[in-house]
Amino acid sequence: METRAHHILIGLFAILMLAGALLFGWWLSEGGLHQKQAEYRIIFNEAVSGLTVGSNVKYNGITVGQVTELELDPRDPRRVLSRIAVDPSTPVKQNTHAQIQPTGLLSGTAHIRLSGGTPNSLALVSEPGTTPEIPARPSPFSQLREQSGDILANINQLVQRMESLLSRRNLENIDQTLDGMAELTRNLNNQQERISRTLETWNRTGQQAQTTLSEARGLITDTRAILEKDAPQALADTAEAARATRRAVTEVEALVNGNREALEKAMQGSASLGPTLEEMRRTLGALRDLSQRLESDAAGTLFNRDKLEEYQP
Repeated sequence: METRAHHILIGLFAILMLAGALLFGWWLSEGGLHQKQAEYRIIFNEAVSGLTVGSNVKYNGITVGQVTELELDPRDPRRVLSRIAVDPSTPVKQNTHAQIQPTGLLSGTAHIRLSGGTPNSLALVSEPGTTPEIPARPSPFSQLREQSGDILANINQLVQRMESLLSRRNLENIDQTLDGMAELTRNLNNQQERISRTLETWNRTGQQAQTTLSEARGLITDTRAILEKDAPQALADTAEAARATRRAVTEVEALVNGNREALEKAMQGSASLGPTLEEMRRTLGALRDLSQRLESDAAGTLFNRDKLEEYQP
């Protein structure tokens, strides 16, 4: 009897444990977690590839909930309506936003990433009877996935251009160009000695030109010094000589004019004396003109600044 009573007690204990486990499981699934979870709605205007019911919801990398519903918007099939349940202690703010993120590069799954939310922002709440909505932002990975077709087309076009660039004909042209460059290099190497001699000759010529220029500069300096030192005295002497010549010419003209009557009578007696007197008169005129020029501008007259009219007897 005692053994049978022990078996009955063990059976009852097992039944009670099983019932308790079932009740606890029901409480967790229905009466516990769901009552404590905070629900939010998210509307995506893009494809939600990799996102399913039960996918994780992460806030700055920390799992805070799961996706509970996913469906197309009956009024606009381009939009996806989703509902999430997160821990009520999650600080969802009015400036918090949602975004789809891939879980792995090769897994093909995705999760919802919550981010944003500043300390000064108010908590996201809604009117009674409605579910608060978290605004969604476009996912860069979704955009990349949508644009992958264009990217692949561009890559294919680039490959075709590379194949065209590396065609047999272009490769032959490149080989010819390289051969020409090699030949040019060999010619330059062969002409290196001649080029060196030419450059050396140019260097010597430049040095000689520099020396000649220095000598010419010194000659000009010496000439300027001589002119500045001796030219004023020479010009003064020339002007004095011009004044003396002018006085002599004036005296001769006065002598001739004073004896004009006697000379005219003499000219009547000798026909050859007339041309001689005329030549003397022209000579005196030329001397007078020269003396006037020397007296007024001795430097210009001596250095041919004004070309003098030569006397032709």
